[in-house]
Amino acid sequence: MKNIFKLIFTITIFIFAQNTFAEEIKNYVVDIELHTDSSMTITETIDYDFGNLQKHGIFRFIPLYFEVDGQKKMYGLQQRELQFENLSVKRNGVSETYTKKVKDKNGNYFIKIGKPNETITGIHSYEIKYDVLGSVRYFEDYDEVYWNAIGLDWKILIKNSEINIHSKEIEFKDFSCYTGYVGSQNQCQSANRKSKNAVQFLEKNLNSHQGFTVAASFDKGAITRNEFFGFTTKALILAIVGIILTIGITLTRFIRGYQRKYFVHDPIHPRYTPPENLDAIFTGYITDKVLHPRDISAGIIQLARDGYIEIEKIENTSFFRSSSDYSLTLIKELVEVENESYKIKKSILQLLFSKTQNIASFLNGISSNNSIGECVGSHVLLSEISKRNDRTQHSFIDTIIKKYFLSEGLFEQRSQKNNGYVLIPFVLTFITFIIGNIVFGFIMFFITFISIFMLATINLRYTEKGWKTKHAIEGFKLFLEMTERDRYEFFNNPADNSQEFMEYLPYAIALGVEKKWAKQFESITIPQPEWYKGSGPFVAAGFAHEMSSFSKSVTSSVATKTSSGSGSHGGGSSGGGSGGGGGGSW
Repeated sequence: MKNIFKLIFTITIFIFAQNTFAEEIKNYVVDIELHTDSSMTITETIDYDFGNLQKHGIFRFIPLYFEVDGQKKMYGLQQRELQFENLSVKRNGVSETYTKKVKDKNGNYFIKIGKPNETITGIHSYEIKYDVLGSVRYFEDYDEVYWNAIGLDWKILIKNSEINIHSKEIEFKDFSCYTGYVGSQNQCQSANRKSKNAVQFLEKNLNSHQGFTVAASFDKGAITRNEFFGFTTKALILAIVGIILTIGITLTRFIRGYQRKYFVHDPIHPRYTPPENLDAIFTGYITDKVLHPRDISAGIIQLARDGYIEIEKIENTSFFRSSSDYSLTLIKELVEVENESYKIKKSILQLLFSKTQNIASFLNGISSNNSIGECVGSHVLLSEISKRNDRTQHSFIDTIIKKYFLSEGLFEQRSQKNNGYVLIPFVLTFITFIIGNIVFGFIMFFITFISIFMLATINLRYTEKGWKTKHAIEGFKLFLEMTERDRYEFFNNPADNSQEFMEYLPYAIALGVEKKWAKQFESITIPQPEWYKGSGPFVAAGFAHEMSSFSKSVTSSVATKTSSGSGSHGGGSSGGGSGGGGGGSW
């Protein structure tokens, strides 16, 4: 009998404890108004239920720093920084006492709401309103708001959440939303365009450490560009900046001298053909020794031109919004040839049409002599490819290209035999920290760091043949960018044919000049290629724009890492934008 009473007592205490400590947010509404000076006025309305607990109020914090690919300063020692102004706080419609820290020890904008000598309980509605500057992200063709409206650091259930982005002057184009734990690409429950200037996002039941990130893009130049950058570790930077500059300048001169040992000083002249026997994917790679997604896009277009792939643009329309996707169909067997070009083409087809996620199976499929013809007739949506983990395929293609350029004598690889000398400063660093000489320890640490960086940087360099090929490609790029008048003066052929447009389009994509290439053919009638299906009349400039969009879609499908760049075009994730943070009660 005593045991039964103990059990009942324990269950009662457990239930009572659950009821006592059950805090939650009933409704979390975020209103974001974008202004033409790039600032945003944000109003957060939080219906906070303290349950039976006696609390003073809530606190809210927002990270000051965030990163955008291609927009980092000072080699990573600075980050994009948010600035906050015009803070006001209300509780139940009345101004409330608060304290704030513009920057706390964790690099957050921190707000603490409530009175230390008073406690409250039950449900209270908080309104936190502020202006934030420096959050807008800027890209080549568009700009965007990419905001972690509800951060990942709330530790309680948020039952209902609503995010509104609107502007008086700015029309929003593409928009997306992401919910869940950090890095999640799950779409929110609802994303609706209310008007050309307003978008609404809805979600239910965000659990502890689940966020709500929204993004909306708009035309380039619609707002004034404002960016702010701040140091993240000022004390350490000031202590070692002189050392870094001294060592950095010395090693930079050494690295530059090493990389340009075989540099050819011949001037670059326009040429109207690419280097002989050099596929488009190789052309893009040799310019900077990096495999970009646009290089793979060029390889796909080349395969389509050669009759292996059919590309069809699919328009997905609904009452509220429209989007596009691409369907790729394998229509011909790849003829086996023992060269690197065949391996590249086969690996791209594997990347597109292979269902396997097993690394060993993928590598075996590339290296074996099995024909890929058994997949003829299969098709895949580009959006489906973006859901796979294709880092292995990307790395394998990169390896094949490097081996090809090394075998052809375009690249030269530094010997790995003497890499062990890097361990010397590493050992000295360890010893100096042990004996307590912190300053010398930091000096040796940066010598070690830069030594490793040097090894990674000078591992591969152009040979004389490589520099000549690179210059030839740059000359071909000049030709692709020429105006009609420049082309006439260059080789007296203004009335060019449509075959040339299609033949060189993959190269233009790999070199990033497809729009300029298409502009030269505005006055020329070009028939729609057999390998492409799309709606509307076929115009060279419009087709190049479609291929540019296709290339961006490939970028999201084969990128080797999660980008902190665009969120409005579908490549974002929960917690991927600026803002965020979290809060709780105190």
